[in-house]
Amino acid sequence: FTINALAKDVESNEIIDLFDGIKDIELKRIKTVGKAELRFSEDALRMLRAIRFEAKLGFSIEQDTMNAIKTNASLIRRVSKERIFTEFAKAVTSKYRNNAFHSLSSSGLWEEIFSCVQNKIITMHGSCFDISCSLASFFILTNTDHDEINTTMLDLKTSNALRRDVLHLSDSYNLFLNKIP
Repeated sequence: FTINALAKDVESNEIIDLFDGIKDIELKRIKTVGKAELRFSEDALRMLRAIRFEAKLGFSIEQDTMNAIKTNASLIRRVSKERIFTEFAKAVTSKYRNNAFHSLSSSGLWEEIFSCVQNKIITMHGSCFDISCSLASFFILTNTDHDEINTTMLDLKTSNALRRDVLHLSDSYNLFLNKIP
C-alpha cells in the first residue's frame, strides 16, 4: 500500500515517496501501489490487510481498492486459514474495528471466510476488544448455532482455547436468552 511504501535515505535523512504515500497518510486513505487487482492476485491476503490497516488506523479504503477487494474476494480461498485468521484477529481487535466489520461484510470477504454466515450482514457497535468477545458477538448477532460456530472455528484452525471461549460466550448468551420470560 502507498502508506507503507516509503523509504528513508540514511545519508540525507530524506523520505523517498514514489507512490504519494505521504499524501494518502494525510488523506487517511488506504490505496494499493499500482493496480489493485494485480496486487491482490499476487497476494490475496493483501485484501484483508487493507481492512486491518483501516481498523488499526481509522483510515478509509480508497474506492478503486475497495472495488478490487469486492471483485477478488474469492481469491482469499488461496490463503492458508492460519494467515487469514491472524489478519482477521488483528482487524477485529483494533481501535476502529467497526470499520473492519463493515468492510468485511460489504466486500464479500465475510462470506468467503465464514461460510456458515453467508448473506448475513452486520455492524458491530460493542465495546469488546478481546477476539473471543468480538467473535462471539458476531456469531450471536448472526444467529449462528453452536455446531456451526464449532465447525467454523475448527476450519479457521483457531486455538482450542479460543474456540472454547467463543462457544462458552455464545452458549451462555443463548442460555440467558432462554431464561427470559
